[in-house]
Amino acid sequence: MSDKLDKLRAEMKKRGVDGFFIPRADEFQGEYVPACAERLEWITGFTGSAGSAVALTSKAGFFSFVRYTLQGSAQVDANDFDICNISENQHPIPTMTPYQWIEKNLGAGEVFGIDPWLDSPNEAARIRTAVEKAGGTLAFLDSNPLDAAWGAARPAKPMEPAVVHPLVFSGKPSDEKRRDVAAELVTKGSVALAVTLPEEICWLLNIRGNDVPKTPFVLSYALAHADGKVDWFVDAAKISDEVRQWVGPDVTIHPREDFKAHLEQTAAAGKIWVDPASAPVAVENII
Repeated sequence: MSDKLDKLRAEMKKRGVDGFFIPRADEFQGEYVPACAERLEWITGFTGSAGSAVALTSKAGFFSFVRYTLQGSAQVDANDFDICNISENQHPIPTMTPYQWIEKNLGAGEVFGIDPWLDSPNEAARIRTAVEKAGGTLAFLDSNPLDAAWGAARPAKPMEPAVVHPLVFSGKPSDEKRRDVAAELVTKGSVALAVTLPEEICWLLNIRGNDVPKTPFVLSYALAHADGKVDWFVDAAKISDEVRQWVGPDVTIHPREDFKAHLEQTAAAGKIWVDPASAPVAVENII
C-alpha cells in the first residue's frame, strides 16, 4: 500500500492539506457501498464493512472495532498504518479513535482535509474538534484526493435500473407518504427536507434498485417539499418510462449533479431540514 499512500499524499499536497480522513461510508452513508466507493479497501486492503483511516504526510492510521480486530490486523500493513481499535481490551492492538489519533499526530499549524460529501455534520464536528485541539485547521475539499490517486483504475459508478415496488409490498402509496412528510414540514415551518439516505428515498417513492450489493438501493438524493412535490436527483439512465409513470408528475427527475444548485435555490426560499447524523456536511454547508 506504500505506493498508494505516496499517490494519495501527492494529491493531498496539490490541494494544500497535510492530512486527510478516509471513512468507510460513501456519499450516501452506506454500510455496503458500490465498488467505486471502496476507498478504504483501496488504500488499506481492509475489506470489512466498518472502519476508517487517516493519512498524514509522514504517517497513517487505521481504525476498526471489536468485530474486525483480527481481520484488520491480517489485512492492513502495520508498516504503513498504525493499526488501532476503537473498542477496549483488544490487546495488543491499542485502543484509540481516529479523533484521538489526529489530535496526537497532526502538527500545529497543519491543514487537515475532508471530503464534505463523505462525512456528516456530526462527524465533521468531531474531526474539527480533534484538528483544532492539535492546533490545526480543518478544510472542506472541492475534490477528493484519494479518488484522484485511484485514477483510471477506479470502477465506474453503478448504473443498475430502478424498479417499482408494488403497493402489495410497500403498503402505502407514495403520494400519501409525500403528503404526510409535507404536513410535517408545514407544521415545523420548513419548506423542504433534504433526503440523502437512499433507503429513505426508496421508501418515499416506493421504488427499489440494485446499485449496492446486499441492499436494494437506488443511489440518489431528493428534496421533499412542503407542497408534497419531490425533486429526485438520480442518473437518468436508471429510470425507465415505467418508473417515471409510477412516481407520477409530482416527482421531477433531475441529473444527480444538479442537487447542489437546487439546494441553493430552495435555501433561498426558507428553512430546509437536514439530518446531521446522516446527511453529507456538504449539504449543510451549501444551505
